[in-house]
This record gives sequence, C-alpha cells and structure tokens, in this order.
Amino acid sequence: MSIFDKLKKIFHFQGPLINIKFINNSYNNVETKNKPIHYDANTEETLINLDEISPKQKKGIKALIDEHLNERTNKILQKETQDFFNDLHSYDKKNDSQILTFFQKIIPPSDFEALEASLYLRNVFKNQARIGNQAEREKVKKIKFDIIQAFGERGRNISNLCTSGYFEGFLKPLYNVVSKKDFNDLYEMIVGKAALALFVHEKMSSRDITSEITRKLNISIKYGIKSIHIHGIGVQNIEKIKGCLRKQEKFFNFFKQKIHEENNILIMILILK
Repeated sequence: MSIFDKLKKIFHFQGPLINIKFINNSYNNVETKNKPIHYDANTEETLINLDEISPKQKKGIKALIDEHLNERTNKILQKETQDFFNDLHSYDKKNDSQILTFFQKIIPPSDFEALEASLYLRNVFKNQARIGNQAEREKVKKIKFDIIQAFGERGRNISNLCTSGYFEGFLKPLYNVVSKKDFNDLYEMIVGKAALALFVHEKMSSRDITSEITRKLNISIKYGIKSIHIHGIGVQNIEKIKGCLRKQEKFFNFFKQKIHEENNILIMILILK
C-alpha cells in the first residue's frame, strides 16, 4: 500500500492527494476551518489542518512520517521534518495569536507561513536559553535550517527578525503610522533586503559592524526613520556588540541608545540625536 493510500485510509478521503501541506486554523482558507483535510483546487494543494484532526489521525500521520522520513524524493513531506511536525502541531500559539492575526492579511502568504514557523522557533530558542543543554541547541539549529530550506533567504531574515521581536516591536507599530504603500516598500526592504536591522554574527569585526550601521542608517534616513536596530543572539555575539561599543565610543556618541537584553538576546536601538 502506497503512502497516498495510507493517508486516504486515515482520513477516509476520496479527493486528490497533491502537494500535501500541513496547516492550522490561522491559515487563510475558510474551507479548512472545520475540516481535517481539504483539496484546494486554486492552489492545487491538499491541506491537512492540524487543529482539526483527531489524536488517532495524528498518530497515524506520525507513523507515516517515521516510515517515509528518509525518502528525500517523496514530495508529500515537502518542508516538514519529523521534529518540525511533531512539535509544531502541539505548540501553543495563544501567546502569539495577536501577532499571527495582525500579519495574516498584510504580508505575503509564504512570509506568513515563515513567520508562524519562526514564532515556533522563537519559543524553542527561549526554552533552550532557559535549559541550556546541547540537545536543545541542536534542535534550534535544525528548525532554523528547515525554515531556510523551505523559505530561502527570506525565511532566514524572517526568523532573525521574529526571534528579535521585530514583528511586534517595530513592524506592527510601523504599519499603524505609515501609508500602506510605504509599509509595503519598507517591509520588502526589511524582509527582502535585510535593511534597517543589523544581525551581528561571530565573523563580524568592530569595523564591519560600524560600517554596516552607517550603511543601514543612510537607508533609514531616506525613509525618515533615523534609527536602526542591532541584534545579537547568543553570548558570543552579544559580547561582540558590547566590545564594538567600547572600541567605537566616539562613533556611537552620535546616537541615543536603547538596549534590551534577555534570554541571550540583545536588541539595541540607535536613534540619531
């Protein structure tokens, strides 16, 4: 019996099984609200709603994923991995529901999916920071890799922005004060081109950081924002930012600084005086 036949048996489903995609009730498709499975003829996707399937059906799907996980050519699995599926469907979204509801209709659908996965990643990252063991660190890396594999460079940018609280802390208030066109332009610059936010990594020197701040600040001034965010995730990158502040004290004297540091995440907002 093929995996398609097994899935049809699990759901007693007679429709097409093409480009199977796991979703939940936040997904923008009214046809899936009260259905565990639905074929969308417009997108040619078979949608499995994780919020509507029974425990028995979940168990059956997990068994199929275990069985077929290593079959890389099997398109039915798309971007999902075993850990991603097992945890994403049980991840409690109530703390993130306001973010998801706000952005669902104002960003592209694929970006919304990346945001949802990135919010899950953020929760795992916070748990890793609290527990601090190697297994949790490896889990964070694996989920981040899955997001990049599924959504490319945009997925990487969205996960970085999301982990740093950028969607609720910057993009949401931005949407409320600028025109829709300006928001869309700025959103594309921020997500598509990683402008206005600097994510410091371990290979950057103090000179690299200062140079990037100057370049991104010029972009932000063009749009009348006159500020940028600097983010560091992890002890090493946070220390690198603090070291840069000490070494480049004269340069940073041009800015007012707002610093938030928690759970091995540093967010610094630089505002021109």
